[in-house]
Order: sequence, then C-alpha cells, then structure tokens
Amino acid sequence: MPTEPRPRSATVLFVTALLLFVVGSLVAWWQPPRLFPLKPQTAAEWWLQPLEDNAFQRMPRIGEKLNDVFVVPTTGEVWAVGKKGLIVYSRDGGRTWERAEIVGKTDKRPDLKRIVFTADGSRGWAVGWNGTILATDNGDKNWQAQASGADEVLEGIAFAADGSHGWAVGWNGTILATDNGGKSWQAQVSGTTENLDGIAFAADGLRGWAVGSQGTILSTDNGGKSWQAQVSGTKKWLHSIAFAADGSHGRAVGWDSAILSSGDGGKTWQSQASGTKKWLHSIAFAADGSHGWAVGPEGMILASDDGGKTWQAQAIKSNKHESIRIVTYDHSESDNSTHVGLNNIAFTPDG
Repeated sequence: MPTEPRPRSATVLFVTALLLFVVGSLVAWWQPPRLFPLKPQTAAEWWLQPLEDNAFQRMPRIGEKLNDVFVVPTTGEVWAVGKKGLIVYSRDGGRTWERAEIVGKTDKRPDLKRIVFTADGSRGWAVGWNGTILATDNGDKNWQAQASGADEVLEGIAFAADGSHGWAVGWNGTILATDNGGKSWQAQVSGTTENLDGIAFAADGLRGWAVGSQGTILSTDNGGKSWQAQVSGTKKWLHSIAFAADGSHGRAVGWDSAILSSGDGGKTWQSQASGTKKWLHSIAFAADGSHGWAVGPEGMILASDDGGKTWQAQAIKSNKHESIRIVTYDHSESDNSTHVGLNNIAFTPDG
C-alpha cells in the first residue's frame, strides 16, 4: 500500500529545527566563558552566556593558603601573601599569577600575614611570623628582609602616603614604627599586652587606630608617638579595622559577628547588626563610605550600601565554601571589590 507523501510543512519545520540546533550548538561551542564565573547570572545572561556548573574550577588557584591581598590603586596590580613566605602577584587582573622571590639572608620561609603598597605600586611591605618584615623598593618580584627588632608575630601593617612613615602591629601589644620606609624600625609603647591584629591610618598619617583581642581599640593622633585605649564596648576579638580618608568614619569587625562603627574618629563606637552569628575576618569600604563588605568563614560575604547600617549576604558559587580571610576595595576600577579565600581569589565587578 503506497505511503502518503509527508506534508511539505512538516519537512520545512524539521529542517528548520535541525538548522537551529546546529547553529545553536556552534554558537554555544564557540561562546567564550564568563569573565566573572562566581557572579550570579541574571535572566538575560542565562540566555546569552554559557551555563557552567563547575565555573569555580577555572578560577585562579594557588598551592598555599593566602592571608592577604592588596590592589595597587593606580595600576590595578594585585599582590597576595600567605603561608611559607608566599608572595604572588598579577598584572592582568588576576587571570595569571607569578611568584615573587625573597632574596638575601632568608633561610626560613615564615608565614606572611599582611601586605601593603604605596599608591603608585613602587614600594611594598609584607609582615608575618617571627617579626618578619619584607620589602620591595621597585615594585618587582624581588623582596628583601628588613630588621624589625621584634620576634612577635606581626599581623598588620600600614603606611602613610609618603611611603616613609609606616607602622606594624602584632602579638603582645607590639607596635613598630618607621620614618624611613622601613630601613629601621622602632618599638612604640602601646600600653597593652593584648594581641593586635589590624591597623589603619587616616590620610594625614597622624591619626591611626589598632584593634585586637579583648575588644582592644587603640588610637593615636600624633603618628604613633603615643597611643590611647578607646572604649569599644565589647570583649570580642577584633580582627580588622578600616577608616575613611577623613579619619572620622571607621568600622571594625571580629569574633561572633562583631561589627562596630564610629563617626567621630573612634571617640565612641556603636555595635551594628551583621545578620550572622559567625566571626568576621575583614572589612573594607569604598571611597564613597557607603558601599562596604565584610567576610568570614564558609565563603561568607556581607555587603552594605548604606554605610554599614544594614548588611546583606552575597552569594558565591563554589564546590566548597572556604574561609575568606580578606576583602579589599580596588580603587583602580569603578565599583569593584576583591575577595581572598584560603587558596583562591575571587573578583566581583559590581560590588
């Protein structure tokens, strides 16, 4: 029995569907991956960009654990430090990384805790265990040890804009100061034996603050020649402190979800609700003083767009939520912040 001819319309539909399938497959095949794979996709991006279930696997990863990251404001270069003397840097926004070298008499490779650079990226310093202070004076991959005169773990470092005046803080109330870019360091009297984790200075290089265990907040208005205790209103360990350039508006974070805020240079501090019960490692704010971020364990990122009055959790896609140690604001780009985990670095282009 002869078969009936297939309707022409059905053939056209089949050929059209096949062509769409082939073209769609080719487009998807040649489609470049998303630039920021950890950023949640919008509805439009879901259609325009490839779907990735394991995007985190192509993020830059580094073999050792990271403790700090610094973005040079004028160049956008990214520097990070971590365990066993690790210093790495990226000159292409974090897509590729190179390892810096420690030269000179450095038989040991102590863990490095913090890193900082001048605004032009020409000079940098890193601090860590055993009173370690390393420095580079040409912004390159070679670092040399500076004599700190201390044996304590150094947890934080800050430098004035001139690149000459700097301060480092650490365990047992240690505060060191230099007025010659680190060629020599002198101990300052902190008035405490608490461990100090973080330090920040206003743009004038005179007003500074240090935070640490037992809710300790110290302040100076003469470049560290003398330090006074401020009333924090908490006994929680404070890990990080950040102040605006005006030296008036500051925030500090620490254990048990602690977020403190001051609008008068630290004369008074108020507790802010973080919306979490976890400890917070680090805090950073954009130059506008409104947009800020705080980070903690299990990939936790909190964000605020009202100067810290309220905080909201941000999503980060990963196969395992690593503890995020540091958040820093990239002043070389508009509305851009950088987050550091245990052994990877994640960037967000939109805060």
